[in-house]
Amino acid sequence: MNRSRVRAGSAALLALLFLLALLGEGRAPVIAQTTQPIPSFWFAGTRLIFARADRVDDEIAVRGSDPGLQRFLARVGATLSWVPGARYVIVTTADRRTLTFTLGVPEFQTSAGNEEIPLHAYIDGNDVYLPFLTLARALYVRPVLQGGEYVLQPQIGALDARVDGRETIVTLRGATLLRYTTTADSPGKLTLLFHGTASTLEPSRVMDMPGVRRVDVSVGGDLRNPSTAITFELARDAARRLLPSHDADSISLAFAPKGVLIAGEPIPSSGTTKAVLAAAPVAAPAAAPAAAAGTAPRIVAAAPPTFAPTVSPAPLVSSEAAAAATPVPAAASPSSTVRFVTALDVENPAPDALLIHIAATPGISFEWHRLGFNRFYIDFSGATMTFEPQDRLSPVPFVPSYRMNQLPGTAVPTVRLALTTTPNRRIDVIPDASGVTITVADVDDGQDFVAQVGTGQTGGENVAVAPTATPGPAAPPPGVIPPPGSNPRLIVIDPGHGGTDFGAMHNGLIEKDLTLDIALRLRTLLVARGWIVKMTRTTDRDVYGPYASDVDELQARVDVANDAGARLFVSIHGNASTSPIPNGTTSYWYKPQDKPLAEAIQHRLVSMLGTKDDGVVRERFYVIRRTTMPATLIETAFLSNPGDAAKLRSPAFRQEIALGIADGIQDYAGQPSSAVSDQQ
Repeated sequence: MNRSRVRAGSAALLALLFLLALLGEGRAPVIAQTTQPIPSFWFAGTRLIFARADRVDDEIAVRGSDPGLQRFLARVGATLSWVPGARYVIVTTADRRTLTFTLGVPEFQTSAGNEEIPLHAYIDGNDVYLPFLTLARALYVRPVLQGGEYVLQPQIGALDARVDGRETIVTLRGATLLRYTTTADSPGKLTLLFHGTASTLEPSRVMDMPGVRRVDVSVGGDLRNPSTAITFELARDAARRLLPSHDADSISLAFAPKGVLIAGEPIPSSGTTKAVLAAAPVAAPAAAPAAAAGTAPRIVAAAPPTFAPTVSPAPLVSSEAAAAATPVPAAASPSSTVRFVTALDVENPAPDALLIHIAATPGISFEWHRLGFNRFYIDFSGATMTFEPQDRLSPVPFVPSYRMNQLPGTAVPTVRLALTTTPNRRIDVIPDASGVTITVADVDDGQDFVAQVGTGQTGGENVAVAPTATPGPAAPPPGVIPPPGSNPRLIVIDPGHGGTDFGAMHNGLIEKDLTLDIALRLRTLLVARGWIVKMTRTTDRDVYGPYASDVDELQARVDVANDAGARLFVSIHGNASTSPIPNGTTSYWYKPQDKPLAEAIQHRLVSMLGTKDDGVVRERFYVIRRTTMPATLIETAFLSNPGDAAKLRSPAFRQEIALGIADGIQDYAGQPSSAVSDQQ
């Protein structure tokens, strides 16, 4: 049925449509007869035109495949995925948040929980319609109605702060490219003025973290040309540096007390969050083929035309002159013993999975407990929260709620996360360099309940400690390499290059940034499917150390997998040539057991991406030759080819790469077992 305005005499039809909406069928809602025209939209200095937009009460409904909506999503670095016949519409943001709209349900899910909306997502014919104003706000864009026109005002929507050793990392995230000038830079203050963007941040925030005392935010300018001043009140003579930004539309700064060495570049007097490339607009990648007969392709919106960050790593520096700088020993710095829990991020990457990531200072001891079929908590001892307590409903039905707070009256400062689940859900605790990820899968762990407890430490190895009553094999003696596959749910992902090794650089792209972005996306997909994931690096760093020999660096990556007894090893790269002509995707193998894995991933990738199939090739690459388990090295596409490079700039394309690898792993290995040893 084509959706049209209901006339006054169509009482029976109106009643039927209203009943369907109440039943949550996701059908088109009734649109009241109105003489009000659909307003026009102004965004980023130009008019945003929709092929069709309908007013429904105080919302504007726009179909998912509308070229105007896709241009908007591309501008803010977001992608939209929907399979006809499915209940869920997934929007992935530039900063990797997931927004889930469910057909017929008057709310949508975010990492912070559920939010009510005036208009639910619905289908009409063969397309899905979304509440555009709600979606814009979730993407850090504020719609302001002025006369008969909406001005879509980009915002700085998030300020994340975390402690990393003896320094504080602050990341600002906006809707679009952030342009700024430094208006104040003194020993006790730094002010950045962002042009063309407003802010939803709180006006003042006390931080009391290494090098930073507080942050003040003020908004000026006018509706169409706003500005935001962000002032950091610093400790006296605190070091401050600009860090490479790996996410679109974000800027990261490092602060530390006087004398502490920090990486990065001097903060320039003006700059942007990433390079602006004179590239042609990137078309939306072709929809992926159906996974099975009768399954329609996803809708995937276009993505922004740029990716590469403007800054590159620089040597370590201090706040004083290099000749006089002397690092402060860790034992002499009070901040070196401070432990913080700095952020809680809840993500629903799939209907049957929930990821809870707790960002924390390395070295915090934690202890988890399962007290019943549906109760779980984890305590971080000697730690202090740097954000407000959380007590929220979860975005998934199998985890009804979660809460996090600083426990009162404890002799040692303790932060607790507690959650309730439906009975006997599978839970894994996965420490990594940035904190701890807790995964809850909507599957029965298949075991009789026994009270369980486990311990670990933040910043330790990224392997799971699974709450299961089944004892596992004893850990191997020190120096003894476990047999390959002894951790049957562990997959090691190797983002190629990093740190002082930039990899290929063509067409404004840097290989080390692309591989890390794809690997982080792949990790999310694999963890959501029940795998334990360990990465050779999770940040822009060398694995062995800066400027190491090729053998030392590559062997360090091999050791990560061999020492853990991983089941699989996947190394991610981008290809390059001295000629701009070569293009396509290649998967490499060396050992006989590697080839089936490489073939499964290659088949999924070329089917999904539409890139040229350069085949499954045997090659003596170090990391697949020296690993003891099935391994493959993937050259995703050519940075040196203008067509492939245009695709690699797109977050949607990089998400499709991650999904293709994950699907290939599933084709090869099937679903992971739910039984995991406590020794892992």
